Amino acid sequence: METKTDTKKQVLISEKSRPNKQGKKGWRWWGIVLGIITVIYLQISGLTIREDIGGRVFGQIYPSIESQTEIGYQGVIRKRWWHREWVRIVPDDCVRMIIVNDVQLDLGYLGEEKLCNWGVGFDYPLGRYLEDGENRVIVSISDIGGSYQLDIIQTPRVRNIQLLILLLVTTLIVIETKSLPLFEKLSKLERGILVLAIVLRIAYLLVTPHTVNTHDVDLHKEYIQWVANNWWIPSMADCVICHKPPLYYLLTGWLWAVISKFESNWDILQWWQLLLNLGFIYYTIKIVDSNVEDGAYKGCGAYKHRSQVATTAPRKYKRLMVLLPMLFLPSAIIHSSRISSDLQYYFLIAGTYYHYFQWTKTSLDRHLAWGLWMLLLAFLTTLTAIVYIPMWIIMFVYKSAYREYEVEKYKLSITGAATGIIAFLGYKLWQLNFQGYDLINGNIDALVEGIKVEVTGIGRYIGIHRGFMDYGINPWDKGESQYFINYALKSLVHGEFKMITDVGVLAGVGSLMQLVALIMMGIILVYMLKMKGKQWLSNMDLLLAISFPVMALIYYSFSFAYTPTSDFRYVYATLIPMLLLYVRAIMGLKRGLLAIVVRLFPMFMGIGGIMITLTRIVSR
Repeated sequence: METKTDTKKQVLISEKSRPNKQGKKGWRWWGIVLGIITVIYLQISGLTIREDIGGRVFGQIYPSIESQTEIGYQGVIRKRWWHREWVRIVPDDCVRMIIVNDVQLDLGYLGEEKLCNWGVGFDYPLGRYLEDGENRVIVSISDIGGSYQLDIIQTPRVRNIQLLILLLVTTLIVIETKSLPLFEKLSKLERGILVLAIVLRIAYLLVTPHTVNTHDVDLHKEYIQWVANNWWIPSMADCVICHKPPLYYLLTGWLWAVISKFESNWDILQWWQLLLNLGFIYYTIKIVDSNVEDGAYKGCGAYKHRSQVATTAPRKYKRLMVLLPMLFLPSAIIHSSRISSDLQYYFLIAGTYYHYFQWTKTSLDRHLAWGLWMLLLAFLTTLTAIVYIPMWIIMFVYKSAYREYEVEKYKLSITGAATGIIAFLGYKLWQLNFQGYDLINGNIDALVEGIKVEVTGIGRYIGIHRGFMDYGINPWDKGESQYFINYALKSLVHGEFKMITDVGVLAGVGSLMQLVALIMMGIILVYMLKMKGKQWLSNMDLLLAISFPVMALIYYSFSFAYTPTSDFRYVYATLIPMLLLYVRAIMGLKRGLLAIVVRLFPMFMGIGGIMITLTRIVSR
């Protein structure tokens, strides 16, 4: 007769004889880690100007200057043993002179054509003339008029090596994705799309210095540097944007205080921003996974709305309708590595959304607690988070009135988070009012007159300028940038930027994406207007998540009549519930050409974004 001891021995023997699959796969994870470290090393091993010592390091964005004006850049380059010798210098328009430690370098052999190649630049062995430690560098450029700029970046050869390593790392990640918790519930197609999204973000980061496509990066760096130097919170008078909540700047400043002891290249902070963006993507996937299903829509309250033809579109296609635009819109890639508090704000609001949607469906206390704590952290990151408070209050009152919810557990945690939000809001109201700042924008009066809106009245908000089909938006434009719909939708798709590489077919794709975005928003609006009582209740969770941020953006642009106040990036995370509502809206359409076209719209937005991003990466 077989005993328990014999059975246990057989189990142990079988486990010992079983091949160690984890051991065989272990080298892949080590390869992934080593590859990422190598990519980051190559990123920081390039030479860069560390600080400004008179003049501006990277020039202005939109200055208007006289023809053939010469601009002098002065800065400090701190050379370390790991820095490479060769760099690429990209002037706008021509390099006239380079002086290192009071010694003028020889540029004559390069010729006028290379020295004035503002599109590609030229390679130069700058590191050969640098001494260990700090070096004073002066670069003189000339400009024929318009904007001017100077970039010192890594050479294409190094960039190509980085992209090759990134490709190998991606291959290993694709092989190992099934063992990652994030990928467990994703189909093979969705896993591939997610990996592509991450790869495009890293590749874009590698070819885009932190001074390109930014929103006031110098002001953010000033705040971060102050924290790095003092290890505490500055007063509002210590820098231009020191009125902003401190959480992001404390975390980033402390991180920079450590990093700057070894490396002075601010580009490395883009990896921190990318990590925050990956957190935003993580919560986006969790929201999509929990709010899109086959056959039925997960509503809130006492009513659950079922689409009559929901089964005609499988769940994975509905998920792609949300994921593709969220992951691949040109604005999504641009925002993924900018140095600013926006990325931390998006991450925390996405987390707030996730727990909000989960709480509306399950009424679990832990989701209410987590959601409020993440909202508090978002509040400590930027005061814009105030626009997400009403959705919690209204939903809490609604669920309590219908006796669907009563706090049982986590009472202390929920009370603490709610008290923290109220206390911090009250403190900032007092502080900003005492100092004469505005609650939301703080120093709005510091904005220049050139971007002030001259179009007034309701026409600014319901009208669409004839330049809507022109690619991109320019805050200095006195035409279409004056209109809210033009500015908000174009900044949703492309951000506030026009790229010189986006021409021809690519510009046509970008313009068509703007039109598709307008149509999609129109479909959402029509769906909302056609809703009846029970549909309003079943969609209440999404409607609250969308309406208050959008109304706040309209109010913001109305109260402060400057073109950038219509930028969709202030409420960018709201795009998640918008796309979820779009999916609910189009699933009610019967089979036919129209149903096919509107379901392809989100797919087109994602594919168009991939085309534009790949072109930008290759052309740099």
